[in-house]
Amino acid sequence: MGDTTMEQIDDAIKLEQKPGGKPKALQRLYACKWRKEGDKLDVIATRLSKSPKTVYDWLVRMNRDGLDGRYDKKKPGRHPKIPKILYIAIAVVVKLGPLKCGMNSNNWTGRLLVIMLYKKFELEVSPSTVYRTMHKLCISYRLPSRPFNERAPSDEVKEKFKLDLGHRFVN
Repeated sequence: MGDTTMEQIDDAIKLEQKPGGKPKALQRLYACKWRKEGDKLDVIATRLSKSPKTVYDWLVRMNRDGLDGRYDKKKPGRHPKIPKILYIAIAVVVKLGPLKCGMNSNNWTGRLLVIMLYKKFELEVSPSTVYRTMHKLCISYRLPSRPFNERAPSDEVKEKFKLDLGHRFVN
């Protein structure tokens, strides 16, 4: 922060205090301001409830990068398990339906989508990866309903059962 003036720091603080500003960036700017005013690292760290090492690292970064050092840089993450190039192809296959894809079902399930991805695109993924991918594609699918014989009985059937049960204990 050697060539940055106090006015520039104050302007940046005002900018970060507006709605949409970043609280971490504001803390880093205050650390720079107080350090320029002559405060020690321990005092600044206590004010910000941070360790002196953290404050020191902030100041080193701000000294190296200038006012842009107040923001965290985006770090690369792990590569996606399903390449984005395949998203459109997957969406088309999902829209066709499982019957046209050679599956013996009327509805897609997570497991069926895993099998389809392996058969069509040779991708080995988990159901949770499939769910995330479908969410990214803005595709939702309904869970298949239970077969008729496994569904909960209707209210009339329940009432009849209660009456029959009551008659059994009365007699």
